[in-house]
Amino acid sequence: MTLSLRDGDNLPEPLWAYDDFVSLDQRSVGAPTGGLASLGYIKAALRRTMKVWISVAVVGLLAGLAAYKEVPPAYKATSEVLLASSAETVSGQAILDAEAFAQSNQVAAAALRKMGLPSSDPGSFTGDYTATELTNRVLLITSKAKSSALAVQEANAVAAAFLSFQDQLLRTQQQQVTAALQLQIAQAKQHISALTKQIKALSARPPTPALETRIVGLKTDRNQAQNQLTIQQQTNNASLASTEIATKSQIIGTKLLDAAAPVARSKHKYLILYSIIGLFAGLVLSMGVIVVRALVSDRLRRRDDVSRALGAPVRLSVPRLRLGRGRPALGAAENPGIQRIVGLLDRSIQPSSRGPASLAVVPVDDINVPALCVAALAVSCARRGLQVMVADLGRGAPVAGLLGIAEPGVRVTDADGTRLIVAVPDPEDLMPAGPLPQGGRRREVSESVAEASGAADLLITLASLDPALGADHLSGWAGNAVAMATAGQPSAARVQAVGEMIRLSGTTLMTGVLVGADKADQSLGITGATATADHLADHAALGQ
Repeated sequence: MTLSLRDGDNLPEPLWAYDDFVSLDQRSVGAPTGGLASLGYIKAALRRTMKVWISVAVVGLLAGLAAYKEVPPAYKATSEVLLASSAETVSGQAILDAEAFAQSNQVAAAALRKMGLPSSDPGSFTGDYTATELTNRVLLITSKAKSSALAVQEANAVAAAFLSFQDQLLRTQQQQVTAALQLQIAQAKQHISALTKQIKALSARPPTPALETRIVGLKTDRNQAQNQLTIQQQTNNASLASTEIATKSQIIGTKLLDAAAPVARSKHKYLILYSIIGLFAGLVLSMGVIVVRALVSDRLRRRDDVSRALGAPVRLSVPRLRLGRGRPALGAAENPGIQRIVGLLDRSIQPSSRGPASLAVVPVDDINVPALCVAALAVSCARRGLQVMVADLGRGAPVAGLLGIAEPGVRVTDADGTRLIVAVPDPEDLMPAGPLPQGGRRREVSESVAEASGAADLLITLASLDPALGADHLSGWAGNAVAMATAGQPSAARVQAVGEMIRLSGTTLMTGVLVGADKADQSLGITGATATADHLADHAALGQ
């Protein structure tokens, strides 16, 4: 038993996790579990899609420039108001109150009226300016507008509206103080009047000792009340004079310190800022989408991942093949990557006691590259003097198309100066029987196919497999098979299904080939309990 925990080990792609303490011999060759994403995996995904996120970042940059042109930054103007010094209960409270007053709806409405604008919605106008403290006595009013002149006008209007509001507020407070003092005098006079009325009423009654005593007491109370009234009047007069002086002092002392002036700004500052914001937004958005897609994707890219899902070693991987758009022509077989694949396929051909040597190439996803490799392998073997038969069981018969054959049947063709026998089954025959015996018996095969295979030294087959149909017919065409997958295209389930179908058919799955491998992939692509010496030799010879 072997502990099979795997850490990140800085690999750039997800790692396949297996149950703890599982024997290597007991592992299912095609049962991959969920992958774990590492930082290297995300970096590899970003590196592969560099052109995409750079393009989106450039689009964001251009969008920022367009936004600067269509919605330019607002112009600003500032004005300063000086508050009169006053005795504050809490230090700094006066300037805070002034900030709140300046940004109130009442001041905003007054400012709109001063500018000759409708004042029905002052709340929206308060968002166009701010009032902040510079010191405990200086209030800074900053306005924003579409033009510098309008910003200056708004700042002046707000400052004037605030001064008017402050003037009215101070006068209102003085009036309230005066009214309160006058109320005290009136209440004292009413009290004296009430005492006088009581004395007159009692004096009109027949005199008695008790009555005389009560009248004397009331007169004493009235004298005290009159004395208090005199003192109260003197005190109130002094308070009124003091309040009036303080109010006038604050009204005069609260004034416009600096008239509104436009705020100077750089011509290039906001242009650069808009551009950077657009570039950053495009970069973050595109990278975010790429990272999320990479994390949720079940597409396989690493050699080890494909090997584990396929249940066979991936003895060869080649970089992305640039063969042009659409189906490649036979001349594209000169590509170095195609030549490496053809070399591996050539070494995978083994003689058979059941008939001619045979090999099946099974595409996991894209069929064009495998078809080109099959055609190139057939031409290469025919040049060595072998009688080669090519069976095209792929969707759309791509190998036959490369060799110039358009109709089903068995035909002889000249390809690149060589003679090839090409067999294309009827499109309605979804599982055509092959000429090789299966399980010690031969299935019913057409005479032309049997005759052609009997005269052939080598049978090369391109076979597309469908999980809905299975691959029972595959062993009738080849004893060995090589599966070809494109990095990032097939899902784990698809790769696993192809590997299982090949094994269930009785055909030996010798190896896999990965096209478009990532340069940062350092995995070997070898699965199983041990890596045999010839596996390592193959990797050394092919340069991985």
